[in-house]
Amino acid sequence: MNILLIGFGKTGQEIAKELDKSKHKIFFISPSKKESNFTQVSLDKIPEDIDCVIFTLSTLSYEERKELTSKVEITYDLRHAELNQNISAIKKYIPFLKKLDTKLIVVVSNPIDEITNYLFKKLPNKEIFGFGMQLDVKRFSKTLNKEIDCVGLHGLAIPLINSKSNEDYEDLSNKVDRELFDFVKEHGIPHKVAGKEFVNFFEKLTSKKEEIIYASHYLKQPFHEIKNIAISLPFRIKNTEILGVKQIQLNDIERKKLVESVKRLNENLSGLN
Repeated sequence: MNILLIGFGKTGQEIAKELDKSKHKIFFISPSKKESNFTQVSLDKIPEDIDCVIFTLSTLSYEERKELTSKVEITYDLRHAELNQNISAIKKYIPFLKKLDTKLIVVVSNPIDEITNYLFKKLPNKEIFGFGMQLDVKRFSKTLNKEIDCVGLHGLAIPLINSKSNEDYEDLSNKVDRELFDFVKEHGIPHKVAGKEFVNFFEKLTSKKEEIIYASHYLKQPFHEIKNIAISLPFRIKNTEILGVKQIQLNDIERKKLVESVKRLNENLSGLN
C-alpha cells in the first residue's frame, strides 16, 4: 500500500517507522524539510497511486504545548487548543484530496472528532476514520486491569463500566486523564506509544477478516438516536468497510454522557467552515 502522511512531526515519524515496510511504501509532506529514510514529496509531485492519506500534522510546537500545560487542566483542552490552527493548515489540502482517487483518509491530528467531521463535510465521498479512541480504550483497560469499551470524544472518553454512580465515571476519568496529563507535562506527547497503537489500529482497519476498531466515523445509521455526525465508537470492520457498530449496551448514565458529548461536538463544529 502506498501511504501519504501529511505532516511529519514526531507522531508521524513514529507511525512511519512502525508500519510494515514489506507491505507499505511511505511518502510524506512536511512544511519543514526533514531528513528521512522515507520519500518526501510536494503537493504538485505526488504519486498517482496513493492508497491512503494520513493526517498527522500539528501546528502546535513543543514549546507552545509545554506552555499550555500550565494553563489547562485536562488533556482534552490541550488537544482542542489546536483546532482552529490545524483546520487552517488542513484547508489547503482539500482541493488536492478531492482530485485524489483514493477514498481512505485517517485522521491522527487533534482534535480527532472535530477534524474527522470537518473533512467528511468537505469530502463526503471519502472514507474518513479518526484514530484516538483506541488509545483511550487502552488507558482505561490498563487502569481497570480488564478490557472495556469506550465511546464519545477522544480525550473525553466514556468508559462503559455499567455503574449506577456518576461519581464512579468521574473518578475513573479524572484518574486516567491525570496520569496522562502528568506524563505529558514532564515528557511531552507519548509519540512512540501512539505510533505502535496506530499500527495495530491500521492493521485491523485494512484486515481482510472482520475486526473491531475504536474510531471516529460518520454515522449515517442511528446509534441511540445519534446520526449524521462522526463520533468515536467501536465499529465492526472488514477491509476498510464499516459493517456496523459493535453490539454494546449503554446504561442511562452512559447514554446521557454520550448525548452530552454530541452536543459539545456540535458546538465545536458550529464555527468551522
